Order: sequence, then C-alpha cells, then structure tokens
Amino acid sequence: MKANPLLIAVVVLAVLGGAVYYSIENPPADEDAKPELVKAKEADITEVTVTKAGQAPITVVRGADDKWTFGGGLTIPADDSAIGLMITNLASMDADRVVEENVTDWAPYGLEGDGELSVDVKFKEAPEKKIIFGGQSPTGSNVFARVEGESKLYTAFSYVKSSFDKTVFDWRDKALLQADDAKVSRVRLDLGDRKYELGKTGEGNWQILEPGPVRGDNFSVGDLARAIEDAQMTAVVSENGDAPGVSFDKPYAKADVTDDKGEHTLTIARAGDLYYAKSSDQPGVYEISSTTAESLNKKLEDLRDKKLFDFGFAAISRVTVKADGKAATIAKKEDKWLLSSDGDREVDAAKVQTLIDSLRNLTAIGFPSDSASDHARYGLASPAIEAEVQEAEGDKKAEKVLVSDPSGARVYAARAGEATVYELEKAPAQEIVRALDDVLTVEPAKEEAPATEKAPSGAN
Repeated sequence: MKANPLLIAVVVLAVLGGAVYYSIENPPADEDAKPELVKAKEADITEVTVTKAGQAPITVVRGADDKWTFGGGLTIPADDSAIGLMITNLASMDADRVVEENVTDWAPYGLEGDGELSVDVKFKEAPEKKIIFGGQSPTGSNVFARVEGESKLYTAFSYVKSSFDKTVFDWRDKALLQADDAKVSRVRLDLGDRKYELGKTGEGNWQILEPGPVRGDNFSVGDLARAIEDAQMTAVVSENGDAPGVSFDKPYAKADVTDDKGEHTLTIARAGDLYYAKSSDQPGVYEISSTTAESLNKKLEDLRDKKLFDFGFAAISRVTVKADGKAATIAKKEDKWLLSSDGDREVDAAKVQTLIDSLRNLTAIGFPSDSASDHARYGLASPAIEAEVQEAEGDKKAEKVLVSDPSGARVYAARAGEATVYELEKAPAQEIVRALDDVLTVEPAKEEAPATEKAPSGAN
C-alpha cells in the first residue's frame, strides 16, 4: 500500500506547527539574562527606606497624588523628579550574576545584618522586599548583594548600589521659591542702589514700571524672572534660620515675584566670595551659587526693550514711510503688494520686504532721555523719517516711529505717543531711505525682441 503524500504533508505541518507553538509558549532560557533583584511596576512601589551603615535611615513615601514625600518625621519638601528616577531604577533592578546558591555566613561579603547599605521596598500588594549591598567583589567593578530571606549570593554593578547611596539633601527639593512660572505677573528687584518693578501687560508683554513706565524686553525680563523663580540651594546652612556670621540686614539683593498665589520673596546676602539666601516659602538659610546671585545684578539698560518696533516677524498688512521729501503707502492685497499712494501700482515683493526689514532692524544703542519735552532737542519734533506699520492679524494699533536726520552726527528715534528717546546707529536709519527709494523707483518696461522674418520657401 502506497503512502498518501498529502497525508504525510499534513502530518509534517501539524508537527511543525506544534513545535512552533511550544517554542512560543516555552521560550528557551536566555543565557545572557541577568538575575532579577526587583521586578515591579513603578506605580506599585509605595515606600522605600534606604539605610546606610552608621547613618539614620531615609524613607520616602508615595502620596495620594503620586507625589513623593519624606517619611520618618522629616517635613522638608522632596524632589519628586530625583526620587522618581530612583524608583525607575529600583523597579527593574538586576544583579550581574549569581555567585553561590547557598550561603549561610554573610560576614565575609559585608552582607551581615543590613550590610553596608540596604533598600527596603514596600508594594501595594506584593510582600515587602529588602535588598542588601555589601563590599566590593575582587574585580572591583561589582559589589556583593543579597535579598533578605534568600540564600543566594549575587554580585551587582557598583552603580546599582551608588544610585541608592544618597543623602537627604540629594532627594530634597532644592527650589527656594514655590512660584508658578506660567502665572508670574510682577517682579520686584532691590539691589540697594537700584530698584526695579516690572509687570506684565494684558498682552503678556513685560513693562518696566519703576523707574518708568518704559518698555521691558520680554526675553531679558523673562530670564530675570526665571532666575528668581528657579533659584536653588547648593547647601544647607541652617534649617531654622539661625546662621551666625551671615547677615541679611543689608542684603546683596532682595527679589519678589508675584503669581496667582501671592508674593514670593528671596533675600540674598554676601559674605566674602559666598552667597546665602533665605526664602519666604520655607524657613532656613541656604548657600546658593554665585551664578544665581550675580544673575540678578542688572542695570536698567539690560532690561529695556531696544527694538523700536514690536511687530517682529508678524504678517504685515500696511506700511507707510515718509523720508527725504518722499512718501509711500504700501498695502498687502491677497499675495501682492500695491503702492496705494501711486494708484495701486504693484511693487516687487522683495523690495517691500527689504523696507520692512530695515524697520524691524531699528535697535537702540542708548536711551538719552525718557522725557517727551526733550524730543525737540533730539530732532524729533520735526523728524526726517516717519514710519508706520500695521500688523495683518488681530486688532493691534498701528506702530509709528519717528527718526531724526540720519546724516547728522548722531541719530535718534522715538515711538509716537511715548516719551523715551532712543539713540540709533546711523546705518540702519540710512537703509530706510535707500529701501524707500527702491520701492518708489519704477522699473523700465522690458522691450520685446523683434519678430524674425521667415525666409520664403525654397530660398537659398
């Protein structure tokens, strides 16, 4: 009787399919897999206590809002990010290898009792687990480790142990103020010989209220506000505010930021080359870096807006410029620029862009006066250049800038309706005149090439 080839093929496929299914359900052991000391979901870890030989234990506890706090009676705020990183490492903590399966004497490995360092972990549902780290292995790159209640001796990489070898300071929140950066609306800075008050306008721009009011530079004032909000301690001098040798009677700087919760105050003192701070948001005296302290040492010019126009790179709908006895009003209609002061003649977009760029580039190099009564002294009562720009979007009022004669020894400018006099470099002002001339210049029409006569058919 002949074997049925189809039946044989079906049997072979069935055997192969079974083998594949078995291999999927029972994968081969990974010879390179590391022994697991802890394997858990981060969210299931509720409490960790780290005990280092000769030191008080440090306990961190997950709160109902998933934020970490210190246990053991410590009331200082915890650094949620730093502790979160430790929890991430802990949730999937591996050993390097198993050295021995059954050990009864842990002393030779520095693992007797709590060893050199122990990590006690509590979970939502799983039993508590304690990992104990001992001395270095003979190779020097690993340390000995064990799990309490088990007889296996492991080695683990040294960095695994060092990730838990921390002080309270390492895991505490080092921010001196608890202000909300996104909601800060006012900044006060007292440097002794200089006092500033800065506030946000309804449009979200910074204005210098004292001395002032004058326009503030959004980037510079924003950086100052963040330097205050983000100030961090580098060391604890005293948790209760008692710090002999550090006087805040005549501070180096006093800074306040106001958010929706109220005012937050940072006071900085200097003693020699060191800087110290105290905060309204927590008791104590703390050392801070010289970089943080000196970043507050600002001059008024550092905080002022030096740009004459605010439009930046916003879309423009209309530009009007008068200079050197010439004038042009250019309006954007659909994708074309039309010279409305010359019968809506179309203007080359590149020329208009050059004119807009020349206005955007007007930048102050000094602030000779903040008094409107001084405008005549600086040639601004009868300006040589007047430029007005209207943004395309929103309902912002058109901005207008007046500029003195750019051929003079010095060039000055003012924003219409504002008191401040700005000193400018000559070249940017002169560029406005050149760009205006280009816009007004009518390009000669291109002559069409004469048509070439065709030779009669059959001609040689």
